[in-house]
Amino acid sequence: ELIREGRQEGRQEGRQEGRQEGELKGQAATIESFLRAGVGWPIIKQATGIDQEAFESLRRKTQASDRES
Repeated sequence: ELIREGRQEGRQEGRQEGRQEGELKGQAATIESFLRAGVGWPIIKQATGIDQEAFESLRRKTQASDRES
């Protein structure tokens, strides 16, 4: 019983991490699309809540997770 509960908890944590990673990648992709379209950082920050420094950090995190996959 305890083993089953542990496995189930592990799966739930894995799903949550996967969702979070997906959200980060989605945010990065959205910002990259804005940048390709020539949108400036004031508008990007207003639309996403993410400034240029946070985006660079976000991009490093998503690139690191892609290398781990």
